Amino acid sequence: MEQEKRSRGIFPVSLTLAVSLLIVAFHLPARSQEIFTTQYAVVQAGSAGDLLEMERRLHFPAAPKGTPPRTTGEFAFHPAFPRLSAKIDGIMLRVAQILRLPPTRVPRVNLVLLADGKEVRRQHVLLVPGQRPGLFGYGSLEAFYYTGSRTVYLSLADLREGILAHEFTHHLLCTAVTLAIPAQGQEAWAHYVESRL
Repeated sequence: MEQEKRSRGIFPVSLTLAVSLLIVAFHLPARSQEIFTTQYAVVQAGSAGDLLEMERRLHFPAAPKGTPPRTTGEFAFHPAFPRLSAKIDGIMLRVAQILRLPPTRVPRVNLVLLADGKEVRRQHVLLVPGQRPGLFGYGSLEAFYYTGSRTVYLSLADLREGILAHEFTHHLLCTAVTLAIPAQGQEAWAHYVESRL
């Protein structure tokens, strides 16, 4: 009888504790996200340091002369961020030029910076159904373009201008071309543009 009273007393305390933990968990701040907007892209990064690393890794001249870099928000006055904006927009303009497509009619592409290829692969497995792991698991992936949200997921550890141009090609072919281009055709064009960059 005494044990039954104790067990009935424990249940409400356990329930109260569990509810309290859930409330605290939902009120914890989410992982910080930095949003950086250019003329052709919206970049989501884990920190301003990730954006600086992106700028360091992209070795591409700025957009053509007369095209001022468009940087908004808290990053507008940091000297590296107008360069990053000019590099991203310059790559988009060069891809559009190679494909002979006008970039002006294209909606902004979302760029999500992830730490490495394993994180990119995890995101790919979540978004693209029907994948099967290889002998050693899913492996690594440098980047991929997800048409549903017009988003490029990029590995910061593997980032270079050719990878960004490859994914921008997918974006342009999916948004600026009226004919639907099959996946193999898109891949051929993306490799061509990457080689021309």
